[in-house]
Amino acid sequence: MVDHVHDPAVRTEAAALFDAGFALESRGQHTEALRAYDDLIRRFGQVPDPRVQVKVAAALNGTSWLVGQQSGDQPRAVVLDDLITRFADHNTGDPDLDGQLAVAMNHKAIVMGRLQGPEQGIALHDELIQRFGTATPYLVRERVAMSIYGKGSQLAGLNRHREALECYQEAARRTGTASEPKMHELTAMALFASGLSLEELKRRKEAIAVYEDVINRYGNSGDEDLLVHVRSAGRRLEALSKRRWFHLFG
Repeated sequence: MVDHVHDPAVRTEAAALFDAGFALESRGQHTEALRAYDDLIRRFGQVPDPRVQVKVAAALNGTSWLVGQQSGDQPRAVVLDDLITRFADHNTGDPDLDGQLAVAMNHKAIVMGRLQGPEQGIALHDELIQRFGTATPYLVRERVAMSIYGKGSQLAGLNRHREALECYQEAARRTGTASEPKMHELTAMALFASGLSLEELKRRKEAIAVYEDVINRYGNSGDEDLLVHVRSAGRRLEALSKRRWFHLFG
């Protein structure tokens, strides 16, 4: 086991292994990517250097995704548990390490919601929100917003639409003024989902206003990820208000 602390050569080697694994993953060479990530985790998993541990955590997140693709949710949950157990008690204040932990906690909530039901997913989303709800680094803020949205989706699946609406509105509030493109997509998702919850609660006029908000905010966007939600909002407006919207967006 490597035991160097804050050794530039160790940091460089760990970063190179992660970059190699990520490149292989991006090219669809998943078996080779898993080998690179495993090599990084095995060789550097106990090095007490936050910069190295960020790479270890990122490799575990990459491994969890690849294992999930190959073998399903149960093996993926095992990898996520490993990551969370390793880093749940870290107090380095490192925003990148916090980001990787938040990614893992968010993914675990989604996976366990599928494996054990929405109540378990909700509880795990709440753990992430409680731990990181006031954090400011971008990756952490993104995952908190995604967990608030994900909690809303789980609640909606239980027909708890009033609580789901509160989650969607909170997710939109947190992301609505952010500048990052991913946050814009989350805002659009949360607004559209809040419209669906308003429909379930028979609050038709409010639902119409929300769908119009989605269109007004993002209808002129060139981002296809946003336009998907604009088109969906247009369809719901056509159904609710009998006005032609969808033809404007193809």
